[in-house]
Amino acid sequence: MKNSLDNCKKLFPEWDKKTDNYCALQKEMGNNEIAMIGDSHANHLFLGMSEAHKEEGVAVFPASCASPLLDTAAGLYTYESLNSENKIFNGRQNTYKLINQAYKYVLSNKKIRDVILAHNPMCSYNGNVMDMRNPSETNGNKIIERGLRRSLDALTEAGKRVTIVIDNPEIKFEPKACIVRPLRLTRAGARCSYDRSIYDQNAAHKIYNTIIRKVVKDYPSVRVVDLSKKFCNDKTCTLFVDGHEVYEDRTHLNKYGSRYVAPFILGNGSDK
Repeated sequence: MKNSLDNCKKLFPEWDKKTDNYCALQKEMGNNEIAMIGDSHANHLFLGMSEAHKEEGVAVFPASCASPLLDTAAGLYTYESLNSENKIFNGRQNTYKLINQAYKYVLSNKKIRDVILAHNPMCSYNGNVMDMRNPSETNGNKIIERGLRRSLDALTEAGKRVTIVIDNPEIKFEPKACIVRPLRLTRAGARCSYDRSIYDQNAAHKIYNTIIRKVVKDYPSVRVVDLSKKFCNDKTCTLFVDGHEVYEDRTHLNKYGSRYVAPFILGNGSDK
């Protein structure tokens, strides 16, 4: 992992000074075939993807709560303040510049053939997003749609194969609740499932996913991979798979989760 971080430091020496997410290039710059752009939910995919695609080489360009879209700022306010009139500013207004830098690199690098866009929808929810080309626009749904269209235009015109990741479900309790304890009488994982309706009723996910599915109808080459299919069936969702917890916290996957979803992302997981 250290080599991957060092490789990116050569390319973007200031990246980690502007966000608490580190960019990484599995191979030295110019030699990777897969690039992931987004926030920490792009970052948590890197371990699994880099192991699954070590021959091709994977690069990840994440910034804290950033939108994976060109000229689209996200995560401007704290989660807790999104429904409050007194929004608490997060200071993430400039992370979109990092994402734009990543796009510039990816678009000009002919070696990169696959581009994966990943995002936690909470970071773009309820007005927590801004179109930097039209800052006066206040309709968050329009901002996301326009940003997505301009991004897909740029990537597809550059000949990139694009995959958009529908995010893994957000859980409503801490994963440590699933830790097997020595005196525990219930089987491992028995408390690690929850009703699927909790995911289906998550407003941030519903809105973001609806916009994605609407827009990609106009981009037949763009793939959509829905990670909820790896964690949910018709009735329940889980954070315990093959004997392992797969979540680090309420939204992030741990190393087992990253490895679990990696074959699905560029494999047969597409909805299209």
